[in-house]
Amino acid sequence: MKRTKKFLSLLLVLALIVGTVATLTVSAAGDTIYVRVPSTYGTPYCYTWNSDSDKDAAWPGTQMTSEGDGVYSYTPSKTFANVIFNNGSGTQTDDLVYPGANKLYDLSTGTWEDYNPASATPSITISKKDGSTFKTESLTVTVTVKNADSAYYTVDGGAQKSFTDSVDVTLGASTAVGGTTTLYVSATNANGTVTSSATYTKKDASSSGGNSSANTSGELGGYFATNPNGQVGKKANISVDGSLSDWDSSMLIAQGTANDDPRVYRPNSMYEVAVDLYALYAAYDDNNLYLMWEMTNVQDVVAPKDDYPLSQGTLWQTQEFPFFIAVDTGDADTAIGNKGNLITGGTIWNSGMTFENGFNKLISINTKGGNGPWVYGGNEDGLNPVEILTASTSNIKMDFGQGILSKNVYGIDKAYGHYNNRVPGDVVDESSAWVDFNTIGHNSSKYDFFYELSIPFDELGIDSSDVEANGIGVMLVATMGMSAMDCLPGDICMTDQAHLDDAANSQENNSFEKSDADNITVPFARVGKLSTGGSVTPTPTPTPTPTPTPSEPVVTPSQPDDSENKYYLGDCDLSGNVNIKDATLIQKVVAKIESLSGKAASCADADIDGQLTIKDATEIQKYAAGLLEDTLIGEYL
Repeated sequence: MKRTKKFLSLLLVLALIVGTVATLTVSAAGDTIYVRVPSTYGTPYCYTWNSDSDKDAAWPGTQMTSEGDGVYSYTPSKTFANVIFNNGSGTQTDDLVYPGANKLYDLSTGTWEDYNPASATPSITISKKDGSTFKTESLTVTVTVKNADSAYYTVDGGAQKSFTDSVDVTLGASTAVGGTTTLYVSATNANGTVTSSATYTKKDASSSGGNSSANTSGELGGYFATNPNGQVGKKANISVDGSLSDWDSSMLIAQGTANDDPRVYRPNSMYEVAVDLYALYAAYDDNNLYLMWEMTNVQDVVAPKDDYPLSQGTLWQTQEFPFFIAVDTGDADTAIGNKGNLITGGTIWNSGMTFENGFNKLISINTKGGNGPWVYGGNEDGLNPVEILTASTSNIKMDFGQGILSKNVYGIDKAYGHYNNRVPGDVVDESSAWVDFNTIGHNSSKYDFFYELSIPFDELGIDSSDVEANGIGVMLVATMGMSAMDCLPGDICMTDQAHLDDAANSQENNSFEKSDADNITVPFARVGKLSTGGSVTPTPTPTPTPTPTPSEPVVTPSQPDDSENKYYLGDCDLSGNVNIKDATLIQKVVAKIESLSGKAASCADADIDGQLTIKDATEIQKYAAGLLEDTLIGEYL
């Protein structure tokens, strides 16, 4: 009797297994999958798969096609059993089992329902976003409709013009500079009528781009570079897919250094995770600006015994720190003033971050890509704390991956602060212990990583012709805690207080850079075209020995015959020249690393206000970069 019961139990288990397997539905060739999303969700992505090695496309999948009324469709190229719907920026459904043909997943209810494509209302897509600007004589926009029995458009209330499927509409030829032109579209089928409109503003084509770069200091030299060899990115097809295959060295627009994150200047803070930007690349096509940046973590050779940061993996695996990307489109009408401080007071996200360079848009997204992207604008009074675009309305996309494009990883060896001569300002000192970390045991493929980002030009209020004709400026900032930790192009303010402890925030073991204020004074890297009158830093030297000569221009004052006992304003190292070395020395004095006295101290007071401050260093940087005309710097004292 017991054997019979066991046999029957086994049959029951087998039946349950067979029944479970039988419910797994695999799509048929050509099956279309549908989803309905809220109006604030944006265009969804569809990711389908059978296993890790058997999927239709890499994450986040393929962008779906609007069917109208919030419904989107996608027809995978391969059969599949599982699906995830997501917004491409971290918001996603659970792993879903495909239920079969003619089913639609409703994101609001989290359920599948029957769906008849014939019941769909029409959909309208306008290629250029409502609110965009243009600087050409006229603007051409592509209008596409689906599920429409009839459709028409009008321009500025003019005659209705019928079309089917898709049409290119040219408008704005008679619009005055500063005026607007409006496109109105209507589409109808048996299920109803839908309408859409977009208004565009005509801008002055003579705008040269760049808000206030002439008010900034010069770029850092040595191993740092901004637009090396005049590189401004290039037009290219880029897929934001976590792969470096679309990128190459000709797209490099800003070079930083490794092992210059603030923790290396403290005697005891290597236990924290590295936030260390290394290189910034740019590309663009007709619709998007693309950015890629490399990050390094050379602790495997610098401080391998403090292995906690190494065991944590990359930032996109474990951490959630904000990135900020400031973009200078050169549009004076939308320029953000007040150094990017909030119009309500303070700084964005309490970051302590401000900019001397003017800019028009600020984009933020965290290291995991799940919080954001957020897009901010403002006016002459500063940055508006309310987002223009949220994570659900922006079409900015991010991805990330292991390894970097750079073959060499240059930086200053050693950490633990003054014990190993790591002091603020050493990154612009040609006598520092520069090395290629890849030649002394660093595992770049394991510990270095990259991010890539696509930003629609519509969301910046420009188009590709603006980039090619005038260029745009870009500044990337990586943060941690309440402060910026690194930026590209590099700025000395990222480590000016790194040696100090963060006692004010009860974190004595941490660097004060986690909480200090950072005013970024270097010019933005340019994409598409260099700023008129701007300087370009040469490519960093390919070998660390001998160390490279800083690339800022050296300005030598004229010396009359009686110059033997004369001194020049700004020449605080009394070398007979006023150059970037003097600015670096002042920064070290302000940071209490070195001191000046006598004539050297008098020469250091470049702005002649009776005090020695960071402003004196900034004035000398401007002078060395040729940005000051009416100045006493370089004259005899």
